[in-house]
Amino acid sequence: MKAFAIIPALLGMSLVLLGGCATELESDAPAPQSTTEQAGADAAKAAPTDAELGLPDGLVAFRNEEGKLYCPLMRHAMDSADEAEGYVDHNGKRYYMCCASCLAKAQKDPSILP
Repeated sequence: MKAFAIIPALLGMSLVLLGGCATELESDAPAPQSTTEQAGADAAKAAPTDAELGLPDGLVAFRNEEGKLYCPLMRHAMDSADEAEGYVDHNGKRYYMCCASCLAKAQKDPSILP
């Protein structure tokens, strides 16, 4: 009988682990913009430089191919450090984490970072 009680708990935990961090709901997404408006918005959302982030000497921010701050665990791009839950410094790089779960994992074992 106890084995059957464990199954729902395991299913629930697997959904949390497989689901990852919360993402923006479609209803919360902004309305589509014209290409002119989008170009202006993209320019305004340019990722901050390492100097603008105020990184200590010798550290560089981990970024994706587009130059945006990037959580390597959930592969989530961020427009600013303010969007990050926190960061972990490892091997000369500052890794900005998209959620508390990623931050906890990276703090516990930084060797999982690229």
